[in-house]
Amino acid sequence: MRRARFGRVVNLGAAGAENAMGGRNEGPHMAGKAAVVSFTRTFAIEDAGDGGTSNAVSPGIVDRREMDRAEAGLVRDPEVPVGRRGCGLDVADAVLVLRPPESSFINGAVVTVAGGFRGDREGCRPGLPAGPREVGARAARTGPSRGGTPVPGLRAVLFDLGDTIMREETEEKDETRTTLRAELFPGMAELLRGLHGRGYPLGLVADTRPGTYRNVLGQHGLHDLFGAFAISEELGTSKPDARMFVHALRALRVPDADWPAVAMVGNNLSRDIRGANALGLVSVHLVWNARYPTEPAGPDERPRHVVRSAGELDALIRRFEEDGTDPPTEMAGGR
Repeated sequence: MRRARFGRVVNLGAAGAENAMGGRNEGPHMAGKAAVVSFTRTFAIEDAGDGGTSNAVSPGIVDRREMDRAEAGLVRDPEVPVGRRGCGLDVADAVLVLRPPESSFINGAVVTVAGGFRGDREGCRPGLPAGPREVGARAARTGPSRGGTPVPGLRAVLFDLGDTIMREETEEKDETRTTLRAELFPGMAELLRGLHGRGYPLGLVADTRPGTYRNVLGQHGLHDLFGAFAISEELGTSKPDARMFVHALRALRVPDADWPAVAMVGNNLSRDIRGANALGLVSVHLVWNARYPTEPAGPDERPRHVVRSAGELDALIRRFEEDGTDPPTEMAGGR
């Protein structure tokens, strides 16, 4: 490069690395990326007079699957202010900007390609008033409040969609099997609005198509009540994989120590309850009908609580507010 009097070095860092941001369980990774930024800036100074430049591109939350921007736009992520994850093309385009001869005056720069995500996993809107995501994050850390005073009990509530909120037998689907509209179970819309109004961060953890949850929740004016969406086809996995639940917990910014005070409400013992139990969440089996098994196949599928209506679920959560989480119960009759 020195002999040719021209060259472009573009290293890959990570969002936040230039400010020595840390992260839970990310020490070696972030230390290495901070070193990449330091090396980039040092090389930029040393070779500045020889026709070469050295810069870094620092990606934020980027989906590793091969996709275009239209597809990436479907992968919603509440941690990113623009509302979606990045894709490989976003990173590649930033690299291309730094390559041509015309970029000779860009040297020692760190270009963050993160949709506004800073890498600290806390505030996503520096310098601006707190939006819904930041409000949800504070609620996840302190729990709901009564008169400004935190109350005991749950720190967040996660929900399945099909036959938990939405009545599957009422679904109207298109040719791609995406649900266009569907009816809800009695009292669920009121319950969700009530929980949101009482300060509970809400997350959706569902094995479904991306369009289904947007269509159905939007149909009933519930979409914006949720601060996190862990959707199987967007994440490339399905329940009971822990990644589904962890994605929602991270998006709601629930500290690991508070996971035992997070409820997962679902109708499927082998998916919702098994996955929640594996992470130590409060598993709540909501039994609307007999479309799915109601008897656990083993101890891993045994729910901590069983309810059979939106009213019973609301009563259970209110009991948590008074007494904290407690031993297993069944709100209506025996199994």
